[in-house]
Amino acid sequence: MIEARARTGRTASADAAYADHLASLTPGVKPAARLVELMARVGALGGETVSDRPAVPNVPLIGRTSQLAEARKVLESVQSGRLDLLFVSGEAGIGKTRFLEEVRTEAVLKGFTCLHAQSVELEQRIALNPIIDALSGLDLRPHLRALGDPWRPVISSFLPASAIDGPAGDIPYIQDSGLSRRLLDAFWMLFDRIAQEAPTLLFLDDMHWADPTTIALVQFMQRRWDSGVLGIVGATRPELLRKDDPLSMLMQESEGANLSTVHLSELHDSDARKLVDHVADRPLDETTGRHLCDLAANHPFYLTEVTRDFVAGRLTLPERTLETIPIPVSLRQIFDARIEHLSEGALRVAEVLAVRARPMRLVEIGRLAELALDHCADRIEELQRWSFVAVNRDQVGISRELFRSAIYKHLGEVRRSMLHGRVAGFLEDLEGSDLAGELAIHFAEAGQAEQAVHHAGIAATEALASGAVTAAIQFYEIVVENESDPHLRASGTADLARALHMNRQIHRANPMLELAATRLRVTGDESTARRMDILRVEGLSESGATPVPDLIGRLARVKVEASVAKDWEVLALALDVELHLRHRQGDVPGIRTVLNEMETVVGAGSNEAACLSNAGLGLGILFRDSDDGVARGERAVAIARRHALTHLLLRAQCRLIAVHEYSARLYLPASQRLVQEARVSAERAGDRFLRCTIEANVAVFQLDVGDLDLAEESLGRAGPLLSGADLQHLSMNHRVNHGELALLKGNYSEAEIRYRGLRESLDSNPTAHLTNIVHAGLGLCAVEQGRLWDARRYEEQLERPDYWYYEPSLILRFRATLLVRRGLHEAAVDLLREDQPQLFPRMVNAWLKIRVLELELAARVGAAIPMERVEEAREIAHGLRLRTRATWLDRLRERLR
Repeated sequence: MIEARARTGRTASADAAYADHLASLTPGVKPAARLVELMARVGALGGETVSDRPAVPNVPLIGRTSQLAEARKVLESVQSGRLDLLFVSGEAGIGKTRFLEEVRTEAVLKGFTCLHAQSVELEQRIALNPIIDALSGLDLRPHLRALGDPWRPVISSFLPASAIDGPAGDIPYIQDSGLSRRLLDAFWMLFDRIAQEAPTLLFLDDMHWADPTTIALVQFMQRRWDSGVLGIVGATRPELLRKDDPLSMLMQESEGANLSTVHLSELHDSDARKLVDHVADRPLDETTGRHLCDLAANHPFYLTEVTRDFVAGRLTLPERTLETIPIPVSLRQIFDARIEHLSEGALRVAEVLAVRARPMRLVEIGRLAELALDHCADRIEELQRWSFVAVNRDQVGISRELFRSAIYKHLGEVRRSMLHGRVAGFLEDLEGSDLAGELAIHFAEAGQAEQAVHHAGIAATEALASGAVTAAIQFYEIVVENESDPHLRASGTADLARALHMNRQIHRANPMLELAATRLRVTGDESTARRMDILRVEGLSESGATPVPDLIGRLARVKVEASVAKDWEVLALALDVELHLRHRQGDVPGIRTVLNEMETVVGAGSNEAACLSNAGLGLGILFRDSDDGVARGERAVAIARRHALTHLLLRAQCRLIAVHEYSARLYLPASQRLVQEARVSAERAGDRFLRCTIEANVAVFQLDVGDLDLAEESLGRAGPLLSGADLQHLSMNHRVNHGELALLKGNYSEAEIRYRGLRESLDSNPTAHLTNIVHAGLGLCAVEQGRLWDARRYEEQLERPDYWYYEPSLILRFRATLLVRRGLHEAAVDLLREDQPQLFPRMVNAWLKIRVLELELAARVGAAIPMERVEEAREIAHGLRLRTRATWLDRLRERLR
């Protein structure tokens, strides 16, 4: 009975039941230990809640039965030792926070310690802000003392002084590349200690506004958790999430693993009527109840507010029955009715808070609203009565984003501009704060273009330096919209176009690149305009809407202009893009022509052009001398380092990684360091294309050397980077790699599904090598599943190139498998041997993969296996540290001996 009352929020009634029980006991008899423990948990329910928002008093959770059942499953899983995540999603006001409260009640009664925090939109750039808020209710000092150095100073540097014993201490030096890892390790160990002490549940409300470091920490702990009882429950609004948000990527990557998602939508009609009657504290007649439900569209928050205002006489329902009103219309009626009741002073305070869009101290509100403190305090109390604001100690903020939006829209254009200017002036007076982005937004809304451009430029630079390309785009847009100088506006347009292209928002980048090129040419900046032209060719290639010959024609015009102007870096950039286009098309003669042109640019006298051209010549490993290709790739990186070409170093590193992948060097120590350095640089730069390219090359290498589990991990890292980005070619290759992974693991049904999906995509934009690979994959699936007639059909569609410019192992494996099924064992072995001389040493990985296929097949069918072929492959595998391949070859050699 006590637990049942506590579950429904009647803690006082639970206390009374316990008191009655105590009174019924014989003097000297103590209550059962489990009851004492239960009452301690009931007492904990009266503490902090999962949100700083004011809760709706005495409103039970109505409906949501299936969602609660899912939440209980997660709690049970967490109690068993898994770090499970539960995300509660739904639009604003749908009842996510109330649902979290219900989960918290269940958790407390199960013995969990519950920590909570709520993210704030304008605090997204403060690292670990919600985590620090969540930990504020705990005494962390014993945990920090136990962790010791270096973890104690790392964690303490994020905590207020009152939360630690004495000085935080100096943080030991560590290279920049290790800072993020050490920070995540430190907080992981802190949560491990907390969870070891007591089962813990971390509630994170409004996770869509959480900073990237918080999301990274959640993912970091999720992947590595192996002790203690810890669960994480978050609430998020899907309409505020983009596919490239860290939280979206976390949810996509974790889906189907230890993550559960509960979506809350509008209430069913019967549940909505129950809520109306409960809020009204009496049964309303059917017509009135139906009108209220229609007005709020069964949305629980709107419904609660509508019913309250109706009962209090502040809202009059229409005299005639209305059809379901769209939410914006109903909100306007509700908010307009409330706003009309506010005094002038209260409205001024609400307007300031709506424009500032974050909690403020009383003295700050008074200053901006131009009210005396006493009068300001009275007006805040008035706003509290109308539920417009929430007060947390000395911080006052609009209680709901919906209210803030309504108040903001209620402002006239002139007054809105004036208030933004006033807030901007207030922010300028603050010292020691990183407010450039906020200042840019407020100055822009105030119509103060010069200041908006100044601060937006600073904010964009800071955002790019931290890899926050999406934020940089927002600030560059402010620059472009507010800059009046034609030269600076053209430059800002180019910056915006580059950022959009870097973030692979190709559908937005392409027209912006065209506009930037036009503006730059008007102002006389032909060189930068040509760079915009080259990026636009890349973008058009990704979209697949323009034929490759047309794109090469555009590049030819750029090359002519650059040659005449002796703009060697631009010429090298154009050649590099042309090289990729011709490679995708399998135009081997054209590729060799481009490589020859690059040779002439290397010695043109430009360090930038030499770096880019050598990086391009690295791909000569496939078409010219393999040793020279490796040397050129290494030379490109060396040039970038020597001449501090920071804008080209990462590009050169990514190209060298590709060269090392072809030559099977990625497990060598120098290559491992190269990959790690490039990963860190790419993440810092925020370039999604380069980040994805690195992971894709690593994944392909691991697939080719037989390390399938590692390949799956690398593909898992690449997947979220592709999500939401316009990266058509990388996305296709990613799907091909997943298909081959399934094949190599023997999951033929899954592989076939993937290859069929690829074939449908190729119908609209076919390329010869991908078409061949897909047909070979489908054919191999058909063979392995006993459908030889299908396999023969796919075999007929294969086209063998005169020169292998792509990895052919899947195609050769398919053909060899068909020959074996036909009883032509010797022909199958000969087929696998036939092309090996063409591949070595251009594609060592492919050569070794096919050599192993040949030896496996020969061993299986009893064909002769020359020992020198085993020794040759074994020696190379050992030399390149390809342990999986080397181990298999060692065993084969022992069997043959």
